[in-house]
Amino acid sequence: MLLFPGTALADTKPAEPFGNFLIFGAGDYAAAFGAGTDPAFDTADGIDRMVKRYQAMGITGIIHRLDLWDMDQEQVVYHPIGNDNPEHRSLHKLMDDIHHAGVNQPKELREAAERYGLEFWAWWPTVYSDGCPPDIPADQLGIDLVNWSYERRYVVEHPEYLTVDRKGKKYYGVVEYAYEGARKAKVDEFVYFARIHGIKNFIACLRSEAPQMQIPAYDADQYGFNQPIVDEMNRLYGVDIMTDPRFDVDSPDFDRHDPMVQNWRNLRGSYLTQFYRDLRQALDAVDPDIKIGVQLPGETVGPPLGNWPTDWRKWVDEGLVDLIIPGVTLEASLDKDAPSKGYFTDAVAGVGRIPISEYRNFIGNSKHSEVRLLQPGGNFYFFDRPQDGYDGWRTDAFCLSFNVSGAQRWRQWEQDIRDFGHIRYIEQNFDEVPVRSEAYYGGFGDARHQPALRRGPGLWSWLGKGDDGQPFAQEQIRHGDSGHAMQLTGGPNPRRHLKGRRWSGLDRRTFTWSTSNAVANGKAQFSYWFHLKDDKSELIATLQNNDQRNIIYIRVAPGGDISCYDGEKYIPTGAVAKTGEWQRITVEVDVDCQRYAVTCNGQPIGEPMKYETTKNSISGVLFDPGAGAESTVYIDDVSLNWNPELHRVHGEVVAEFVDDAEAYGPQTAVPAGDMQQKGVSSSTPDKFRIETSMAFGDSFQCIRAAGGGTLVSTGFPVKPSKVLAMEIDVFLRSELPNIAMVPPKDGFRSPNGTDVALVDGHDRVVAAIKADPSTGTWRIRDGDEYAAVDAKVEYDAWTRVRFNIDLQAGTYDVILQPIGELPSKVATAKIGQAVKTGGEVRIAISPTDNAGHISCYDNLAIRSYSTTDAESSRSCHLISALLGAGGNGGAGSARSYPRAPIRRGRRAGGGSPGSGRRARVRPAGPRLRRPRRWQSAGFGRSR
Repeated sequence: MLLFPGTALADTKPAEPFGNFLIFGAGDYAAAFGAGTDPAFDTADGIDRMVKRYQAMGITGIIHRLDLWDMDQEQVVYHPIGNDNPEHRSLHKLMDDIHHAGVNQPKELREAAERYGLEFWAWWPTVYSDGCPPDIPADQLGIDLVNWSYERRYVVEHPEYLTVDRKGKKYYGVVEYAYEGARKAKVDEFVYFARIHGIKNFIACLRSEAPQMQIPAYDADQYGFNQPIVDEMNRLYGVDIMTDPRFDVDSPDFDRHDPMVQNWRNLRGSYLTQFYRDLRQALDAVDPDIKIGVQLPGETVGPPLGNWPTDWRKWVDEGLVDLIIPGVTLEASLDKDAPSKGYFTDAVAGVGRIPISEYRNFIGNSKHSEVRLLQPGGNFYFFDRPQDGYDGWRTDAFCLSFNVSGAQRWRQWEQDIRDFGHIRYIEQNFDEVPVRSEAYYGGFGDARHQPALRRGPGLWSWLGKGDDGQPFAQEQIRHGDSGHAMQLTGGPNPRRHLKGRRWSGLDRRTFTWSTSNAVANGKAQFSYWFHLKDDKSELIATLQNNDQRNIIYIRVAPGGDISCYDGEKYIPTGAVAKTGEWQRITVEVDVDCQRYAVTCNGQPIGEPMKYETTKNSISGVLFDPGAGAESTVYIDDVSLNWNPELHRVHGEVVAEFVDDAEAYGPQTAVPAGDMQQKGVSSSTPDKFRIETSMAFGDSFQCIRAAGGGTLVSTGFPVKPSKVLAMEIDVFLRSELPNIAMVPPKDGFRSPNGTDVALVDGHDRVVAAIKADPSTGTWRIRDGDEYAAVDAKVEYDAWTRVRFNIDLQAGTYDVILQPIGELPSKVATAKIGQAVKTGGEVRIAISPTDNAGHISCYDNLAIRSYSTTDAESSRSCHLISALLGAGGNGGAGSARSYPRAPIRRGRRAGGGSPGSGRRARVRPAGPRLRRPRRWQSAGFGRSR
């Protein structure tokens, strides 16, 4: 964000009101947020709901990044595997599947924008991004360290279009527009979008992915020595830039400010201007009302391209552009060494920026004063006015989308748990995998959750054709009467493994990649059928954590002996697998206690085992047939089911109060009064209003506090019941200038705090939690005083707060779930006031009274339950499947844990050394010590 206070502006002022434009890329969103969520944009209904939400938030326009699958596919060359990987390729397959389902994202988004009165701009960031061949040497790979998977056909057929340095080295992705053919090919892409998708507004963006493809330019003036430029410099100035030492950046005498070198840069910039002239002419021929926008770092293109000028003044004067987004780097991935490479403009480093007044003054005095300016870097929510001189904001939509998709995914998963008893985290029978095929570049399936299937198929790799030592599907030997099974062959091939993976995260740090959580608490069950060809066959089955490291191993050695890994060595179980027939292994995992136990064909084998990992999570499975070349094994019907600890009350709901703030007028003050209405009210209504830019979940509105005062819900009559559950979503703003989805390294600071309580009809506190800004931690009301717990306040993120109140015991559990994380019980405390049948309770919210206070509240609820889940307070799940009847979940031996005491007078500490995460709360119950010998008696159901 560029700020130049005190600079004079022309009389021309931005139109009122200012605009808010959200920018997003549907391809990235489909991958990150998963199928079946609105931000994935994978259904017409989801697209409609998302655009309707934008309108409700006050958004006036959307900037949608087009992608390869929106192009004329005849103009894209997809490369063979090279050293690429199936997970990378699956992104292309994912989008192909969306389009095959009949979802034309640009068209659907444009039409939805038109329905709801929003501007629709298509962002095409490829003016200097045209792909890369698949054979870049490993030591020359760019910042992403992967080979590129595509190129534009015109650079494949005309490699001379790519810019080169004096030694002839190509800078992949970056063409020289000195070639008329290069300009025409790029213009044709925009014409295709306009004709096929009906697009009326384009951001013809100069952003470049070049440093992702290969090592970035080592000097700002390294490239630009193609033959047309050589010839034109010779014609105009009589110099040979290929031999003239003034153009040699490797020479110690190179003068970056030499006038002749600047002439060379100006020439290169003139070809960019010619491209925009050609683009304007071609789009006018389609529709003279089509608009063109650009984003600029400053006077020159800067990293990662070079020092040629962006002649934006000429573009304005000639009517080539209608919208400018200034001060934006063109780096798709940042080159940390860019400041030392001689760039005249570096938007990230703050070099060569142009004051907004200069843009505004020039535009205001030009023949095209209607050209608009968008300020980049807008806040994710709470849309304040942009700096004087701008017509509006351009804001990234990722934060909003993460919140929406996270809430929707958990609602889907909770329904799955109600219906199935678990989440079908990975489930694959391989029947749809094509026989003896690489499938899609060595991969098959989907690394996301598929709510339409109500399971995660998993992304499986590396697949082969049956003649290369890689896993392949076949139909001769299979489990069941039909379908396929995978054949694995041992040997030296490093791709002999069969890996199934879920994209997932542990917390909000992964918000740019996944909305699904990794298996990180509760219980998991890993099951698979296997078939050993003969006594030379071997199989090692493993579970992998989020770092894709193996944490649990079950080995079937040649000859059939089954053993399990205890963190140091394999321990024989005494069980022997048979050859020539299908058998099933099931692994029960207690994630909280880091234990696992194994059954084979329904019978317990061996002793329960511990496992150790620095990142306790599960997100994938792997099968290894071993290094023996004669090992052949078959795998079928693999499942990884997860029963997370939700700390929810399970039982019949007797009565409930719910308020999602949708019943109030947008941007209106919360009503004052005596709470006779069904909802919320305040004796200080000026302190609370309805906010449309920040709602959590499916609702479009929430309650925003300005600090001070008290908000209360209507009274809830207590029915005869065992449990009261109170729930509310809370958002507290940090002191950072922009909302930070990823917490800063040194943690958050904020003056904003809040008290959230359940009170009785006489305003006496039953249960309460306090966000304490002085410590940045939560404090829990225990009886009649507050006490510290080990839980940091997650500022700039929604946190679901829940009280499970045991009316008979007079205690309540406090459960917190920041967006992107699993719910965690942080304490059990005594209630402050007994609740009796026939009385009333209500929610009371008291934000801190501080200058500039911002907090929000949504989805207030109180529910009364006639029954309760006795397991909701346990410290960890203990494995029960090996006890009782043949692994089917008998009662087993019981163990009871006391509740965790609240630690008084102690400031909550940070996380473990080097963890980089928020403080992990110690679970209720004693800290378990691992005995030297693990006893199966410990694997009983906790009461």
